Amino acid sequence: MPELREHIARYGLLTANAADTDPQHADQSWVKTWRNIKPVMDHFPEFVPNPYLQYYLMPNEIVAHQDPNYTRANEVMDGREKKLFAAAATYKQTGILPDAFHVGVHGTFIVDVACSLAFDLRQRHLVIVENKGAIANLPYDAMVEVPAYITANGPEPVRMGNVPTFHRALLEQQLVSEQLLVEATLEGSYEKALLAFTLNRTVPTMQHAKAILDEMIVANQEYWPQLKQAYRDGVAVNAGKSE
Repeated sequence: MPELREHIARYGLLTANAADTDPQHADQSWVKTWRNIKPVMDHFPEFVPNPYLQYYLMPNEIVAHQDPNYTRANEVMDGREKKLFAAAATYKQTGILPDAFHVGVHGTFIVDVACSLAFDLRQRHLVIVENKGAIANLPYDAMVEVPAYITANGPEPVRMGNVPTFHRALLEQQLVSEQLLVEATLEGSYEKALLAFTLNRTVPTMQHAKAILDEMIVANQEYWPQLKQAYRDGVAVNAGKSE
């Protein structure tokens, strides 16, 4: 841990020259992602933080560096996606496998987990499972990402004990946000969807939550269920009719 902290204090989660030598880190968004680990750990040095924490703990900084006209999706389509499709076309024409087919940690992880399941290897991997007490102070039915031994009968999670108060609060807030969103979908409830968006750590205020939700409803109307408002302007409504 001392060596990791010293390295992250200088480079974040990058190696000293990764941005120049590793094609996976050629995109500027990836470089920023790994470097943003440093300010999080500067403030909370006890643990090496998960990269996702940057979105929960420093959302203003994340948004400030985004270009709405050229998003991460555009970056992928103009970069990795083009290279991959071009490599596939080359392989189809020549039978030669180009270097563009880079197998990263996620690819090898999936193969290792599949082999451990198939051959009962009991290898230890970090996987998402039903909590069922693996983290003692989180809800029993929560989905959690913990070390587990992968067997032919499924994962055997390692008992992790309690998580610290600060991290438990972060986890529980996101869990409740996701639970409310599922309920909003099943019940067609606009209010529960708004509560879910408001609780999400990536959304700073209630006003932001409403603006984002309303825009997403319009943009995704052919895919989303219809969300009905039970209350509007202080008046109860049912299926669009005032009571």
